[in-house]
Amino acid sequence: MDHKSSLILIVAEKSLSIVSLAEALGGNNRVANCPTLSEATNYLKDRAVDLMIATINGSSCDDAEHIRTIRLLQPDLPLILITDSENTAFTPDPEIAGIITGPFRIGHLEEMISGIFLERKKKEAISESEIKTGGKSLLVVDDDETFRTVLIRTLTLSGYSVKGATDGKMALEIIERGSVDTVITDVNMPHMDGLTLLNKIKKNHPQIPVILITGYLSANKTDIDDQYEPDGFLMKPFNVHGIIELLENISKLD
Repeated sequence: MDHKSSLILIVAEKSLSIVSLAEALGGNNRVANCPTLSEATNYLKDRAVDLMIATINGSSCDDAEHIRTIRLLQPDLPLILITDSENTAFTPDPEIAGIITGPFRIGHLEEMISGIFLERKKKEAISESEIKTGGKSLLVVDDDETFRTVLIRTLTLSGYSVKGATDGKMALEIIERGSVDTVITDVNMPHMDGLTLLNKIKKNHPQIPVILITGYLSANKTDIDDQYEPDGFLMKPFNVHGIIELLENISKLD
């Protein structure tokens, strides 16, 4: 299992099977045991754990209530429930990581746990990216669908929240709905070009930085109002590092 130094709480009466389970899940992990869900609830009031595995009675209202209390104590705690009932109606709220019924292989449980920790790693990576980017929401405006899609995907993988628009008119509609921190727009587009879009954004939303994408050596600055200059230029073709560096520099000026 690809997770280290995790604290796993096993909720079950001591038995050979539980001892075997604890040994199987050990290694780099720390394993704690509580005989009942009631004791586990008290245990979790003072300690944070990474995963809880509990044997339950599939029809027990008390078990369901304890699970709900545990979720209130530690909302992000992944739970795996093990029950001997083949037709359990046990459905705690909110949803749990998984329910295993009847006899099961330790390997099956290990696969489930590995999946839980892998998903946690992905969420942590996303959170780190959001911290790095300051949670910025970007709007990419370009009538070239292929270019727009690739740029959106690239910026999303870099941790940004990214929307897309095909022209200036659509971009303004999105901006009016809010939650846009920076606009990256092509200069040459139908219906409303990038320079007109720049001027409208700077007039009505001066706090939003605007980056112009152009295939020319420089944009025609005679078309840009002196008081409404862009916050940056991107020359086609450009690399990912260039646009990320530009976005970071603009963010530092906020």
